[in-house]
Amino acid sequence: MFSKSADFYDLIYCNLKNYQTDSETIKSLILKRNPDAKTILNVACSTGEHDKFLKNDFSVDGLDINQTFIDLSQKKNELGNYFLCDMSDFDLKKKYDVILCLYTSIGYLKSYDQLKQTLANFANHLNKNGVVFIEPWVVRM
Repeated sequence: MFSKSADFYDLIYCNLKNYQTDSETIKSLILKRNPDAKTILNVACSTGEHDKFLKNDFSVDGLDINQTFIDLSQKKNELGNYFLCDMSDFDLKKKYDVILCLYTSIGYLKSYDQLKQTLANFANHLNKNGVVFIEPWVVRM
């Protein structure tokens, strides 16, 4: 996904979406649901634009199926670990306090079975009292 346009992703979407404001809202929601949260896994992290802001308050790792996105994310969050893998088939052997899957990324799954496997992966990577945030669809009017 976005393999031919990855280098232009931020130019397009940073004009459509305020990642800093979104990240502040995400932080507020996280702390409301789990005040002790320290770690985040950003699934389908794209270019790591949310991570750039969330890294100030959390330890943020990410995964994506696009190597260019992984490289761009790593530059924005040098302390994070980024993994090239599919959200429906990954095992990082690590658990997190928060799992994010934002900006309609979940909508790219192609089947109900992939959705079930993805949600199982999320559960397998979540600490006790952890929280998952899925942004299923974005509609612009």
